Amino acid sequence: MNNNQLYSIVPDPAQPDKYLWTGSNGGGFSRFEIATGTFINYNEKNGLPNNVVYAVRSDKAGNLWLSTNRGLSCFTPKNETMINYNSEDGLPGDEFNRYEYFKMTNGDLFFGGMEGGVVFNPEKVLEKEPAPAIVLTGLSVYNKPVTYKTDNEIIQSPISYASVITLPHSKGMFSISYAALEFRAANKKHYKYFLENYDKKWIDAGNKTEATYTNLALGNYTFHVIGAGSSTVWNTKGASIRIVILPAWYQTWWFRLSVLLIIAGGIYTLYRYRLAQQIKLFSIRNNIASDLHDEIGSTLSSISISSTLIQKKMEGNSTEVNGLLNQISNNTDNMMEAMSDIVWAINSKNDRFDNVVNRMRSFAIEILEPENIQLHMQVSEHLNHVKLNMQQRKNFYLIFKEAVNNIAKYAACTNVWVDIESKGGKIMMKIKDNGKGFSSASIKEDNRPQFGGNGLVNMYKRASELKGTIEIDSVVGQGTVVKLEFAV
Repeated sequence: MNNNQLYSIVPDPAQPDKYLWTGSNGGGFSRFEIATGTFINYNEKNGLPNNVVYAVRSDKAGNLWLSTNRGLSCFTPKNETMINYNSEDGLPGDEFNRYEYFKMTNGDLFFGGMEGGVVFNPEKVLEKEPAPAIVLTGLSVYNKPVTYKTDNEIIQSPISYASVITLPHSKGMFSISYAALEFRAANKKHYKYFLENYDKKWIDAGNKTEATYTNLALGNYTFHVIGAGSSTVWNTKGASIRIVILPAWYQTWWFRLSVLLIIAGGIYTLYRYRLAQQIKLFSIRNNIASDLHDEIGSTLSSISISSTLIQKKMEGNSTEVNGLLNQISNNTDNMMEAMSDIVWAINSKNDRFDNVVNRMRSFAIEILEPENIQLHMQVSEHLNHVKLNMQQRKNFYLIFKEAVNNIAKYAACTNVWVDIESKGGKIMMKIKDNGKGFSSASIKEDNRPQFGGNGLVNMYKRASELKGTIEIDSVVGQGTVVKLEFAV
């Protein structure tokens, strides 16, 4: 037994010959099995409002009604559920007395207490009432009550009739109040709420009648609330209202569009500026090329012609003078050729790679044909649309020019093969001849020439300016191969 002092004993309504139910002074109530003499005890841990049970009486449905010092309780043995009632549910008081209980012939139950007695029909008391209506009752922003009369820009009608709440971004903290329309004790009611597009699941609020949210991002939300009254029947439709959080001025579409247009305008202006600078640069380059060709080129040409005429007129008169004039003529021719290369390199019309190839082929034919050397030149079609800048074009062409000049002067070959291709973002040029070649001993370990002359040295220097590599392989009697590789 859970307590030695019993106030009430009643047979089990379903199996009276097997079980007895007892109420005790401080031990709750118990089910006693007659055949085995064992007890199952129930107390406040099982939902009983108080462990002093003055009376235990059964109704027609098989429920047990218990009077305590804190109201009445209805216990259903079949599923062991407990429903508690107190003065907030209509009882005259919460504290009952020992020995004051009675079951009438019509099934009504009587219990007496300190504040008077109560008679009720258990069936009607347990009858489920319909779910109460759920309404919204109030709105507060930063703990300040808001109404349609004082804050029409936020809400346009009483909240129970309003369809939307509109809040600026600076007023993102708000509270919504709600209620179940049932005139019973507030602690008997139960609520759940959910903010669509924010909450991931329903929030169990218990008997709390207010929901608070802070720092919501701009956007559209819908607040839902459902509830149940003392009958525990839920109103699943509940009440709802749409909530709109307005953006700040810097979050509006027109501001973002303005910023986008300003950025686009800035990019376009920068593009136009860079384009104008490029055009200006091309114009300067073309003017320089034109001036070099017209002024300096024509002057050098005049010097060359004049020295030739003087040499012819003084032919045989002075060997020393003839030698000097011959030297002036040769130097002038060299300067004119170098000037021609510079003019060609500066001119923006020659930026395309196919223009570079055309000049290379023209030069090679001009140099090699008089020596009866056959040119075999192959250029990858992928290079047709490649553009080299002025510095790259100059160095690339002059390396080729130096290699061809060396072949014409020293190789004593009959064929020259030139292959130019593009691979992996790099340009590779291979120049090969079938001439007499030279000893590899004349090339150091770092692949740089150690013999005299500036030609090969200049080739290595120009390859370095291209940020590329150059290799020269030669075998006596088998010819020479020059390989150039640089990134574009």
